[in-house]
Amino acid sequence: MSLTFGIAPDSWGVWDPKSPENPPWERFLDDIQRGGFVYVELGPYGYLPTDRSRLSEELERRSLQMLAGTQISVLHSRRTRQAALADARQIAELIAPLGAKFMVGLDGHAIGRDDPRKLDPIQWRDFVETSNQIGKLLAEEFDMTFTFHPHADGLVEYREETFRYLDDTDPRFVSLCLDTGHYEYRDGDSVELFRRYTDRIPFLHIKSVNPEVLVRVEQDDLSMAEAVPLGVIAEPEHGKVNFPALRDAMVDLGYDGWAVIEHDIHPLPNFDVPLQIATRSKAYYESLGWSVTR
Repeated sequence: MSLTFGIAPDSWGVWDPKSPENPPWERFLDDIQRGGFVYVELGPYGYLPTDRSRLSEELERRSLQMLAGTQISVLHSRRTRQAALADARQIAELIAPLGAKFMVGLDGHAIGRDDPRKLDPIQWRDFVETSNQIGKLLAEEFDMTFTFHPHADGLVEYREETFRYLDDTDPRFVSLCLDTGHYEYRDGDSVELFRRYTDRIPFLHIKSVNPEVLVRVEQDDLSMAEAVPLGVIAEPEHGKVNFPALRDAMVDLGYDGWAVIEHDIHPLPNFDVPLQIATRSKAYYESLGWSVTR
């Protein structure tokens, strides 16, 4: 069994790449180097340098390696398909030469609740086809894997929606980024999903959720953006996700995959907190036999 994990800007409160509340990107990279991490996810495009030479130089001098990109595009409309493909290409051209293996795909409507979250048959067909085309582009031109990310308040978030997405998309080109926190924020069981679709889950986001805050989310119909400042994301030892059972499933199945630690935190109380959380989380995941190196 092997699970190699890295870290992402999301754990430093970076949701909007241009937000003045973000820590300087140099601080983020310095922090994760101090924390003993090796692999990093790009995060929202535009937070880390978008000049490949500059990004490569900044990673190299900190002994960091690029693991994955983050693409947030509208996927459920044929009218926006070419824009979504252009987004994928732009990000891949930046990070594939740096060794990135995965593209984490989120539908542009996963962030917020202003639009209808249930798709009609035509929208679902377009959602699936856009996913397939992005995955084909990334695989054939960049040797990268498209891993779609079910997201709380998104167009795919619940158990049956996730199953349907995996059943309908082309397994040659589309895989899943299992975000244990987002999946169990709703009705999901991460271990069940992992055992059922192991071959479609080469990459995970690992975090947990606070069940007490989830009760309030349901009672008050809170959005994810409203729940995060209340502490809905929990450190791994204190949340509902059964990480030892997930580890056991990986052992049973001889899994060899990759992951990124996340801890959604917004707004940041101060710039010191993310590294403290990341360091504790890293120690916990290492206690399960998972590693920051391969």
